[in-house]
Amino acid sequence: MQPSSTPTGKSAIVVGAGVFGLSTALYLARDYGFEVDVFDEQRYDLNHYSPIRADCDAASADLNKIVRASYGGYKNGPTYQKLAFEAMDLWDAWTNELASAPEGSFGSGLTSKDRLFTRCGFLRLQPTAALTPSEAETMENMTRIGKRDTHYWLDNEEDNIRGAENGLLDRMRPFPKGTCEHAVLDTTSGVVLADKCCAFALQLAKRAGVRFHFGSAHKLTSIVYTDAAESKVAGITTASGASHRADFTILACGGWTPSLLPGSLDGLLEATAGSVAVLEVPRHLRAKYSAENFPVWGALELGGDAADCEDLMKEIGGLYGFPATPDGYMKLGYRGTKFTHFPGDSPVSVPCTVRSNPPETRIPVSAFKVMENLLVKYMPDIAAAGIKLVATRLCWYTDSVDNDFLIDHVPGKEGLIVASGGSGHGFKFLPLIGREVAAVILNKPTDATHVFAWRDPVRPGEAPRNGLGEGRDGPRELSKMDVTNVVPASLRSKL
Repeated sequence: MQPSSTPTGKSAIVVGAGVFGLSTALYLARDYGFEVDVFDEQRYDLNHYSPIRADCDAASADLNKIVRASYGGYKNGPTYQKLAFEAMDLWDAWTNELASAPEGSFGSGLTSKDRLFTRCGFLRLQPTAALTPSEAETMENMTRIGKRDTHYWLDNEEDNIRGAENGLLDRMRPFPKGTCEHAVLDTTSGVVLADKCCAFALQLAKRAGVRFHFGSAHKLTSIVYTDAAESKVAGITTASGASHRADFTILACGGWTPSLLPGSLDGLLEATAGSVAVLEVPRHLRAKYSAENFPVWGALELGGDAADCEDLMKEIGGLYGFPATPDGYMKLGYRGTKFTHFPGDSPVSVPCTVRSNPPETRIPVSAFKVMENLLVKYMPDIAAAGIKLVATRLCWYTDSVDNDFLIDHVPGKEGLIVASGGSGHGFKFLPLIGREVAAVILNKPTDATHVFAWRDPVRPGEAPRNGLGEGRDGPRELSKMDVTNVVPASLRSKL
């Protein structure tokens, strides 16, 4: 599909100014001449997507995110891998564009010194000397496209020699000796400053003519239909009472999307929470743990009950972490358990955040314990200095039934499109996912759009898939968890 910025006379409403919404608005306005209005109840124009601020709570509004093309183990892995490498090129372009821009030209939330994307590498911890099946598949995929030399397997002698020659040994083994014996360093990957990236994309969209409507008055309250059968969508109504009409309405509301279309999305999308803690790294350790010297890392395949895992690997399974930001903040995340929240008699899982009533900033004690294990054994210098906890929160993703995105027209509702289901791996596609949404809206398929198409949900009585179908009685329900935002006394800050 060849883009054209010639005005089409078409209009679109995008509900949600996160990754899917921003990218969709940008492509529709800039490349296809749509008139686009974006609505979001959060004041991203004021808080600049900063997760440290108390009034910012979406998954997109984060400190940082992993950018990687490792998709072994995914049914549609080759599609995502190809898109991820394309996105990396765009991340490089965006980073260079901001670096060369006159100071202040991208708004008050950004400076030319903000490095959006840094290829610091992604260290994927392995439970044993043998690669996990998904990691082995990733290595095969990289070999197939001529990128095997970008990966360094700690249990491979030739890779260790190459790592030494390329000055990568510290990144291959960034933790104390004896704590990280098996891993793969992927040097194609890296980290993005998530809040800065969203703020940058917002400014690009504004330059393309997108109109943004932020604040509580612009919260979606209902979808407007043209007929009693609710078969054709004309737009939305917001909390101010105003009605807004457009040719297309796109729901890109992240974890809130399933609750906006109850019935249509049941068993297809579900809001699930990862646990996040942000620490302030002591000043004398910031250079060591900066992106210039330290990789993104993940122990995402080291399940606690895996028979072949070493004891330490069992203790930190499901955990991932990032280099310290230029401000000295380090984020740790836990996705070993993806928690759900079914309040009252709600039939779907609904996010509970700092903006909820009452506000929720705590995370499950079980997740905190895994982070404590990591800090004591993998980062003892930080633990010895005392942990200065800046923030904790539940990061609400939108899991799909199969971890593929859902980008499609809603069946039986003409003019309504869903762009969601990021399933914990969507942020990296911010620079290009809007292109795929535009292709769906215009009914011009790409090589990827079939992967995102509407599909069969988990129906009542069927076995759960990817956790969907467990419901309020499932083992991941937050109401069953002990939660906290207090660091154990042994780790409290001495700063």
